[in-house]
Amino acid sequence: MAEPVPAAGGAPRRWWDVTPRELNIVVVTLLFLITLPMLTKIFTSDFGTHIAMGRQIVQTFTLPDTEYLNYPSLGRHNPNGEWGFQAILWPIWSWGGAPGLAVWRWATTLVAFGLLWQAVVALGRSLGKRVIAEGIETVGQFDRLVGLDCERGQGNLLAHPLPAQDIPALIRESRLYAAAA
Repeated sequence: MAEPVPAAGGAPRRWWDVTPRELNIVVVTLLFLITLPMLTKIFTSDFGTHIAMGRQIVQTFTLPDTEYLNYPSLGRHNPNGEWGFQAILWPIWSWGGAPGLAVWRWATTLVAFGLLWQAVVALGRSLGKRVIAEGIETVGQFDRLVGLDCERGQGNLLAHPLPAQDIPALIRESRLYAAAA
């Protein structure tokens, strides 16, 4: 096991004790790596080709470098830059078909948005800014934001739009304000 690295003050620092700046770098790097496959163009339009290539990769544990599925390019060299996507696609397709792929796509999208939210909060904090969540509509959303250490928010769950003169009374009567105070 790795030894703790001494911090600037001389006290040992464990590898998972990261500074806000280091956390920002990690989060931005992970977001980039997650979104990179979404930003690159897949050069075949046939989804079935991706599934078939994924099956080939998973069953043989090899990356075919010769095209064997698309007639116009049969036998040509194919570097197959989508092999990671295809290797993930086949097990999901064989397990759940089209509904399984839909669940997988939504799950990865939600994870990406969750990481994006954490990156925004970490960036705001590292810059000394207040992060305000807008559009809080449900108790579940409120609880999740509290879990993410978001200290400020607005939305219909907290209060409907009001004239400015009614806001002080709302704050005095608010259970959320009393609980936070």
